Amino acid sequence: DCIFDKFECSFSHDGNHMVTGSYNDFFHVYDRNGRTDVWLEASKAPKNKKTASSKGKSLVSRMKKGKSGDEPCLDNLDYARKVLHVAWHPTQNFVAVSAQNSLYLYSGS
Repeated sequence: DCIFDKFECSFSHDGNHMVTGSYNDFFHVYDRNGRTDVWLEASKAPKNKKTASSKGKSLVSRMKKGKSGDEPCLDNLDYARKVLHVAWHPTQNFVAVSAQNSLYLYSGS
């Protein structure tokens, strides 16, 4: 059934980054050149609290790049938990992420 999941993607207001959803309530942010893949969990209590609570930097610069030991294990994916809807504000550094029955707003400032 997961073959029919349609994850939205959205570009930042400057066109340099893209955000898209994934399974396990994660969403990914990529740069335009494909050099970085930053992932965050859409949750009230994310496992990576340092990344989610950093302040004073842009949204993309404050996201921690996923490392090989930190990324979710593909064997333990929960296909029922997914981020299907994402939207980047057209002029500001805000991202809206929908996970399960919740809406999360991420700000870079």
